[in-house]
Amino acid sequence: MKRTLIFSFKLVFFVTIPAMVGLLVLSRPIIQVLFQRGVFDEQSTAISASCLFFFSFGLPFISGVKILASAFYSLKDTKTPVIIAFFVMISYISLSWILMRPLRVGGIALALSISSILNFFLLFILLDRKIGKIEWKGFSASALKSSFSAVVMGLAVRFFMSHFDFQRLVFLEQLGVLLSAIFIGIIIYLLMNMLFSHEELRSLRDVFSRERILKE
Repeated sequence: MKRTLIFSFKLVFFVTIPAMVGLLVLSRPIIQVLFQRGVFDEQSTAISASCLFFFSFGLPFISGVKILASAFYSLKDTKTPVIIAFFVMISYISLSWILMRPLRVGGIALALSISSILNFFLLFILLDRKIGKIEWKGFSASALKSSFSAVVMGLAVRFFMSHFDFQRLVFLEQLGVLLSAIFIGIIIYLLMNMLFSHEELRSLRDVFSRERILKE
């Protein structure tokens, strides 16, 4: 189980960390392209973009919680995730009430992200005690590598977007710029990971290859 957990965490963080950084950098352009038309004005875009921005912080941990909860279920322990979820829900409600004042609706999204982080670490600590010490270094190094690559990707995408007055572009121009930024980000992230190691890329390829074989 420990090897499976580490392998799963590596793949999840490899995918969700760049997704998180991409959403942080492109939150406003994404909302603007998808929704800003008609009665959905710039103010609506700003409010929705702030929610997407703060929600993005919890994305890797929300995915990680799914893995940890499944691990408890495989051990026939359904009580622990439920008990933790209860306390996390209380923290979410409390944080929402506190953060809504300075951040308004964005505070609810940030509260959800913080609660997801809390949920992840509580489940991880309890699972570590239940099955024996999990070699967290096995996936923390991979997560750090993915984080560094994602930061470089985010800076490159931000630099690319700074060359355009996105607000004044027409819809098709905005769509083209946004898709180009996403494509550039993906390429840079993959190149950065290839410079470090091919391990996660090979693992991801093996997963899809295995699923394709099973379907056939």
